[in-house]
Amino acid sequence: MTSLNLESYRLRFRRPFTIARGTRDGTDTVIVTLRHGSLTGYGEASLPPYLGTDDAMVKKFLSSVDLHRFTLDDTGTFLENAASLGPRNMPALAALDMAVHDLAGLHAGEACPLAFGTGERVSVPTCYTLSMADASDLESALGSAADFGMLKVKAGGPGDRAWLDAVATRSGKPFCVDANQGWTDREQVLDLLHHLSETGAVFVEQPMPARQDEDMRWLKARSPLPLIADESLQDEGDLDRVQDCFHGINVKLMKCGGMRPAARIIREARVAGMKVLVGCMSESSCGVAAAAVLAPMADWADLDGPLLIANDPFEGIEYRNGLLCTSGEPGLGIKRKNIRG
Repeated sequence: MTSLNLESYRLRFRRPFTIARGTRDGTDTVIVTLRHGSLTGYGEASLPPYLGTDDAMVKKFLSSVDLHRFTLDDTGTFLENAASLGPRNMPALAALDMAVHDLAGLHAGEACPLAFGTGERVSVPTCYTLSMADASDLESALGSAADFGMLKVKAGGPGDRAWLDAVATRSGKPFCVDANQGWTDREQVLDLLHHLSETGAVFVEQPMPARQDEDMRWLKARSPLPLIADESLQDEGDLDRVQDCFHGINVKLMKCGGMRPAARIIREARVAGMKVLVGCMSESSCGVAAAAVLAPMADWADLDGPLLIANDPFEGIEYRNGLLCTSGEPGLGIKRKNIRG
């Protein structure tokens, strides 16, 4: 017998988190528990406001999934059937996909990465994210990032150049910049890109608003730094369009509906000669453990979500010397803590 439990949970940030779209103190999520016989698999649907999906929508969608069609012998068909339900809800599908892979791995006694050809245990370098709010206490923020080899710096406001220069000067580390669609004038953006290329920046993520494709094509042709699509790439259907506008993509499970579609997107992007960043929303160790499975397929990983929250409801991943390390235990290798959001 198969059952599905859906639990509302609020991830609370350790300190206010600010990007170009505003400041938040946390993120709502739905924890999915999939039980089949004696086995229990977990998934997570993280719901930052910009995705336009809320707790009730996730629960309604997942409640419509026909659990009688679940079988450990053909989890792919079960997930494809769920994805065919309409209208599709990507965070919900991502959570279900994680729980199914966790359960299947537990059943096989193997870590999920084996299904993706990446080995039993993942150990990859990841960025450490600096919120725009960290500008008020940069030294403390940099102290938290001391073990990490590369920083991800949130930008998209009027004081960006001074903020980014301060990070570059005081950290002395390579960094990438995420503008979260916050820049709108392509001439000014190009000028800033040239400046950033001289101060240690590695790439810039989503410099301009999604669907501002003409400006992004112009910018791509002139940029001294790789430009990475995030908000412009929501699912597999967007890949062809963004190839003309960006040098690479940020793949997140919450956008594309889980590990299986994420792996397809990465492979297609590689064929197209694009760079790949595997990232996360504000997620617990559950969502990040699932995304980490795909990290060895990418150029970069931005998977520090659990470090930024104070009430992670799962355990099973570690951060050591700037590396994200999964447990290598069967399934996602995670365990539920006895705490509530």
